Amino acid sequence: MEIELKDLITWGGIVLGLLAQWFHLKGRVSTLETKQEMQAKHHAESLGQIYRALERIERKVDGKADKS
Repeated sequence: MEIELKDLITWGGIVLGLLAQWFHLKGRVSTLETKQEMQAKHHAESLGQIYRALERIERKVDGKADKS
């Protein structure tokens, strides 16, 4: 069984290509995870603002109901 230089180069290229794709995808996954965390934080802040606004409205309505 003989192994030629072109075979070694082919297998080396395949391995390098697979490694490059692995690190590329790993980087994309970490980027997506970071974006997901940022969006979750943004949604929590937005819901907090809505909750505070609703509480203010509720206090105003309660105050007007007490005056009547």
